[in-house]
Amino acid sequence: MTRRRKSKIPDLPHELEEEILSKVPANSLQNLKTTCKRWYSLFRDPRFVEKNLGSEAAREREIILLMNFTVCSIRIDTGVIHDGLKPTLIFSGTLKNLKISEIFQCDGLILCTPKGNGRRGRLLIWNPCNGERKWIKPREVNAISASYALGFGYGNGSYKILTLRSYETSAEDIRSEFEIYDLSSDSWKVIDGSACGIDLLSPGVSLRENAYWIAFDGEIGIHMLNFDFERERFGRVPLPFQSEDCCDTFLLSVVRDGRLSLLYQSRYSSEATIWVTDEGKEMSWSVSLEVDLCEFMREDGVMMNLESFLLDEENGVAVCCVTEIEGNGGIARIFIVGEDLHVEAFDDERRKGRSFHHSPLLLSYVPSLVRLEKDKTKRQKKENNKGG
Repeated sequence: MTRRRKSKIPDLPHELEEEILSKVPANSLQNLKTTCKRWYSLFRDPRFVEKNLGSEAAREREIILLMNFTVCSIRIDTGVIHDGLKPTLIFSGTLKNLKISEIFQCDGLILCTPKGNGRRGRLLIWNPCNGERKWIKPREVNAISASYALGFGYGNGSYKILTLRSYETSAEDIRSEFEIYDLSSDSWKVIDGSACGIDLLSPGVSLRENAYWIAFDGEIGIHMLNFDFERERFGRVPLPFQSEDCCDTFLLSVVRDGRLSLLYQSRYSSEATIWVTDEGKEMSWSVSLEVDLCEFMREDGVMMNLESFLLDEENGVAVCCVTEIEGNGGIARIFIVGEDLHVEAFDDERRKGRSFHHSPLLLSYVPSLVRLEKDKTKRQKKENNKGG
């Protein structure tokens, strides 16, 4: 009797293996990093991390929710609402033991402003995928206010933090400065403050090398402000609508394939329009969704506060986070809205009747293997000290 030999699949060439792995979502790669030494090293290679980050097949978007000073990831199936089912909200990935007041994300990194940070001004950068954290000290302390953005500079291949800090120099004088922190060099520098005096009307969002806000200044009115992290300069982008009322609602978010989405609602109307940028180098807009938010109207005729949104183009809906304020208490709610569609997915009844000091925020988030290189700067400083 002849014994059959078992067939064996030959080892893949490393180049082909890397190409296949680069198309796997980062969360799955993180679970595979201890499979073998070669993969462990590969997943830490900046060249591979960049390739994985740029792969559309690997872009498995999640939702990050900041609510009640807590950051967590949520999953919500918006597709079931067309079948008459109520979507279920699943919470996971909480940043424990730390209260957060503001967040800003870029390439899977989340920039966090701790609650009660006060004049110390410390910041935390966190990668939920690999769990890495890095604390950043300010260039100066004793700022009376500050706002932040996170982006990427292609020139030196480094992530940067844009900061607007205001300092009280006397009882009647306030000095405002724009500062840039470079993660690769662990250093701060002051840049041109030509955008000082502009009021930001919306939370900012990042599309890698650019950050965007809806802003107002006395000379040109309401516009979209952008900051280019590569050239380290501000610019302006035309809006698809005209508004002269800073009390209108202006919200920005990022669409699944990495385009900008903009929601506008006049304070005198319950109707809202959502635009998206078209693909291509020129930033042009097209209407994606028009919805009536009359369900956000309370019995006394006052609109609930629309705080943030995410557009789901595939299902033709938007996920909206609103707050309903009553006296010193309030409730945060999450709705899914579309044309002739309005479904409540979550309400935070725990906050009812209690002091409400924080606006909830939804962010579109793509997990990544980007490393913070916490020990890199320490090694450089030690080498410099030895060399001296």
